[in-house]
Amino acid sequence: MKNNFSKTFVVLISITLLTSSCFKNFYLTNSQNSLGNIDAKNVNEDPNKYIIVHFSDQPLELTKYTITKESIEGEINKIEIPEHILYLNPDESSSNSYKKRYESAVLNEVHIYTALKSNIQNTNHIQIASKDISRIDIYKKDHNRTSQNHILSSFGVAAIIGGFLAIIAMTMTFNIGTGLIIM
Repeated sequence: MKNNFSKTFVVLISITLLTSSCFKNFYLTNSQNSLGNIDAKNVNEDPNKYIIVHFSDQPLELTKYTITKESIEGEINKIEIPEHILYLNPDESSSNSYKKRYESAVLNEVHIYTALKSNIQNTNHIQIASKDISRIDIYKKDHNRTSQNHILSSFGVAAIIGGFLAIIAMTMTFNIGTGLIIM
């Protein structure tokens, strides 16, 4: 009974470790402090970019937008797509992890931060001057940290499998004369 409990405990701990820290993907925020430092042309021309404006009172999506070095202009709406709400507050000083299934959403996000209030009662059309923007994040995959994590995760999986095989081997006895495995 104790031996079965030990095996079950080891299996549960291993599964927990595998699902919580292995094979993670990471992104960098690439924070800039002004519109002049970003490649506005690439953002404007990329139809997959999803722009989120972080006002002082709430984050909103920006559609039908134009970004120049002087301002951003477009229409703001509530964020309706759930995966774009998941990664709203990254740590700008380090890599941040994301789930692989959200990769296309996360890596196409552009976050613009302002101290202004959203104030969308009358119209949802806005124009924010460059001087009112405190930070811009254009998320990008952190290939180095993601690769390191995947390599270490592979070693971890191999070690866990090796551990399982060792536990199984220690709990079994092979009778050479009869060819029977006794547990």
